[in-house]
Amino acid sequence: MTTQAHVEADYPGASIYDHSPILIQVCPPRYLNPKPFRLFKTVLNHTDFGRLVNESW
Repeated sequence: MTTQAHVEADYPGASIYDHSPILIQVCPPRYLNPKPFRLFKTVLNHTDFGRLVNESW
């Protein structure tokens, strides 16, 4: 699984030199809410799955 982190770059300002510092802050991804459910292949292969979906839909 690939995750994305939050990245911020701050350029404090130019100086008399030809090099300017960059402050980089990398924050790990935050997972605020868990996934609501997972659908497993075993559920899809159940003999009554198609009938149940048709009746519920």
